[in-house]
Amino acid sequence: MDIEVSEIMSRKIEIDPNETVLDAVEKMISRRIRSVLVKPESEEDEYGVVTMRDVVFKCLAKNLDLKSVKVREIATKPLITVEKNTKLSEVIKKLEENNIERIFVRDGKKIVGVVSLIDILTYFLTRKKL
Repeated sequence: MDIEVSEIMSRKIEIDPNETVLDAVEKMISRRIRSVLVKPESEEDEYGVVTMRDVVFKCLAKNLDLKSVKVREIATKPLITVEKNTKLSEVIKKLEENNIERIFVRDGKKIVGVVSLIDILTYFLTRKKL
């Protein structure tokens, strides 16, 4: 469990803030992922995330049109992040403390990836089989 989070992170899938929620859903479904990273609108802005959960509860439950709502309108900010050299045990603690299922990985200020509970489970299952 002393590996660095960068060893198991997934590449981030980014979306522009002015794309629609439908665009985000299509990316998530086609790539079989549960979230997309929303790029900052400006240098003063910060990254956000839109998850399948956001789509269901912030749009579908309110009967909003996915073709007209922009991802920036429902993105969750600020992101909870860890530095790329953070140990996996620390990442797991942070996920638990914040009651979240994914955490974004940064290299300085730049987001370089994401690690989810599924990534962690996959790592442990793969390691057990070796």
